[in-house]
Amino acid sequence: MIFKWVYLALVFMGVLLSGCNKTIDASNEYIGYWQKTSDDKTTLKVERNGESLIIREYEPEYISRKLVQRNIPVLSKNGAFEIATGLGSMTIVIDKSSGNLIALGGEFKRIDQHEAEAIQNQIKTKFQQKPVNPFN
Repeated sequence: MIFKWVYLALVFMGVLLSGCNKTIDASNEYIGYWQKTSDDKTTLKVERNGESLIIREYEPEYISRKLVQRNIPVLSKNGAFEIATGLGSMTIVIDKSSGNLIALGGEFKRIDQHEAEAIQNQIKTKFQQKPVNPFN
C-alpha cells in the first residue's frame, strides 16, 4: 500500500517537472543578442536567469548619449514570457514570419555577440568626449 503512494507521488513529480522543462526549452529561442530595427543604437541581450529570463537593454541615454544598461526581469506565465510594467504586463514574442523579437514597444532582429559589442563600443567611443548640450 505504501509502495503505491510512493509510486503515485513519483509519477506526479515527474509530470510536474516535465512541464517546467518545456518552459525552459521554449526560452532557448529568445536567448541571444538583438538589435532594434527602428534604432540601430539599441541592443538587447536575453539570457537565462534561473527558471526564467532577463533582458539586458543597452541604449544611449537621451541627453548625455552615454551608454546605459537596464536589467528587465522576464516572467514565465502560462507558457508565455511577460515583462512587468507599471501599468500591468507586456508579453514578448518572436514573430514566426520574420524571426524578430517583439518586446519593449519595438521589434528587434537577431544579431551575434560581436555585432552587439561593436554597437556598444561605437556609442561609448562617440560620446566619451563631452555631453551634448541641447541648448547650443
